[in-house]
Amino acid sequence: MHYRTSKAENFHLSLMALLYDYSSDQKKLAVKESALNLDFNSIAELSINDHSHLIDALHLPFKCIDDREQAVRIAGYLMDLLISTAKTIPEALKCLLLQKNNAGFTPLHAALISANAKKEVAKTRLQ
Repeated sequence: MHYRTSKAENFHLSLMALLYDYSSDQKKLAVKESALNLDFNSIAELSINDHSHLIDALHLPFKCIDDREQAVRIAGYLMDLLISTAKTIPEALKCLLLQKNNAGFTPLHAALISANAKKEVAKTRLQ
């Protein structure tokens, strides 16, 4: 079953493959090649879960990789890859960074909400 258009789905599938085998140079090459194939519509497309590629890149490494430092490296790699790809497509960078999901949240909102939630969990543990 397909939830995204072909180009968007190929990028997402290669992203997920990299998360489960992040030491593979072949997986890194595959995600890079699939990013280069993105056009404006596919880079701007939201998933069935209402997530942009950027939100997936910043969120999924922490769900799939137990080693937090490795998750940070992979999230940074994916974010850099998406941003550098978006810079080559007119208006795509602005869309990638400012695109709202159906609830009206941007990737920045998601990052802030996530950081605040983690602070609340840490605060609860200290009490």
